[in-house]
Amino acid sequence: MNFQLNRFHREKSLNFTLVTYPAFIIAGFLIVIGSHGNYNAMVVAASLFLLGPLAVVYLSKNRFIHPAIVFISAAGFKIEEEGFPTVVVNWQEVESYQAEFTRSLLGSGYNLKFLLNDGRKRHFILYEPVFTGSSIREDAALYQVCISIGHYNGNVPDNGQPIELRPNLFSLKPVSLVILVLGAILLVDIAIRLSNHQGSRPLTIGSSLMIAVVMAVSIFGRKKTDDTVYGQMQELMSGS
Repeated sequence: MNFQLNRFHREKSLNFTLVTYPAFIIAGFLIVIGSHGNYNAMVVAASLFLLGPLAVVYLSKNRFIHPAIVFISAAGFKIEEEGFPTVVVNWQEVESYQAEFTRSLLGSGYNLKFLLNDGRKRHFILYEPVFTGSSIREDAALYQVCISIGHYNGNVPDNGQPIELRPNLFSLKPVSLVILVLGAILLVDIAIRLSNHQGSRPLTIGSSLMIAVVMAVSIFGRKKTDDTVYGQMQELMSGS
């Protein structure tokens, strides 16, 4: 089966960002230093600080995201792009794989990671509609990757081994424990501030509490999504 989607070339984008983003920051600092408190110059400097990241994202989106065709077969995974060499990953050379989902100004997609038997890693950042509600779409390339790997695992050659699905960061139990411990420490800190409110402004305490709530909702929301998707990918591989 083949799928038309977009691929993001992170390596080239990283080199571009390491040059472009500091240029915005340096330009902003130079304007601040030479402004001598001039209001208009300060506004320009602030605009560079704020718009710099957005400009990098916009330029990256137009320069480093390209249409691609993904081919998925019983033997492996292949990507073809105009102007780029064809990339092939054979299931027989894969030890494990993982999909990390992302939502950003560049779009919604996932980083498909393959760990090969020789220790090398292959990363493919792909943008396509993946979910219908909280379920992986049947017309998504990721869906067929899971199905194909499941079929491969059910018919592993004599010189091969089953491919393992690795959980995402927030699906790991130690990470959940660390999150709970950090949350408890933050709550204790807030309790201490409340008991000694003479040294802390109510606004500071309220801000700390708000930050804690926002972080907790964000982290546990991400963990719930990762756990759900990881379970679905396991089911697709097992054929259930």
